[in-house]
Amino acid sequence: MNWLQNLSTRAKLILGFGVAILFLIIVIAAAIRNISFMQGTQREIVRSDYSNSVDTLMLENREDEVRVSLLTMMGAGSRADKELWHQAIKESTSEFDAIFSRLLERNRDNPAVLSRLTELGKIHSAFRETRDSQLIPLIYGNRLAEAKRLALGVQAARHENMNRIAMELGRNALEKANSNLEASEKSARDSIVIFVILGVIAIVASALIAALLNSIMARPLKEVSEIAGRVASGDLTVSMPGAERQDEVGVLVRTFRSMIERLKKQTREISDAVNMLATSSSQIAATTAELASGTEQTAISVSETTATVEEVKQTATVSTQKARHVSEIAQNAVQ
Repeated sequence: MNWLQNLSTRAKLILGFGVAILFLIIVIAAAIRNISFMQGTQREIVRSDYSNSVDTLMLENREDEVRVSLLTMMGAGSRADKELWHQAIKESTSEFDAIFSRLLERNRDNPAVLSRLTELGKIHSAFRETRDSQLIPLIYGNRLAEAKRLALGVQAARHENMNRIAMELGRNALEKANSNLEASEKSARDSIVIFVILGVIAIVASALIAALLNSIMARPLKEVSEIAGRVASGDLTVSMPGAERQDEVGVLVRTFRSMIERLKKQTREISDAVNMLATSSSQIAATTAELASGTEQTAISVSETTATVEEVKQTATVSTQKARHVSEIAQNAVQ
């Protein structure tokens, strides 16, 4: 974990938020992937599977309409009625061709369906050829026995084959649609599970990153702040924790520790200077006291000397007076 502590604060923040963003990107990518899959499946269901199912059912209906129209045409009494049902056959056949072309275009990249459609087209071509070149002319010629034999014989077999292929294609398309629908639903369920798992992982990872950043950044800064408050209140007995880490927090701790050590050193130097000053003051006071005492003694000596000089002066004065008196006496005696 030392390598993480030694990273700069910027690198730690980038790493922490980078991990969170990475999980977010993974969640978004998974969401996009699954949503794209579901959209593709739904498009396939709507564009291909259900459309194929509907179109094959419509093909079968148009063939049934043609067969019913042919049988009704055979039972019509007048030529006008026969022509009316013949026109209905043409319209149903035209609709069949449009539906069949649509199926071919939609399934040109689906070899299995395209193969069955090709088979259906061949049978339909043979059915139409026989119908237009043989069966309908027999009906218009009132050769109904031959027409009925042809309609209930080879044409009936071809009609059944076409219906069988159409039903098979429709059933396969419906089964594929249901399969794709189930796959889409499964993908949706899997997406929910994936989102929940990734969400939980992202939350846990974010909580761990937050706790880790708190442990290696916020907590040391809080300790430094508390120690700074104690230093500001005058408490220099604090001790900074060791900080061998190379990031900004480590630099701050080492700088603050150096500052405290300098403050302690300056305080000790000031205290020593104050003590020295106090000692010097005591010595100066003692010297002053001694000087005062010496001055007093000198004054006493001067006073005593002055008194002695005064006594000497008085003695000299007396002696002078006595000498003068003796001189006067001597002079009187001479006279």
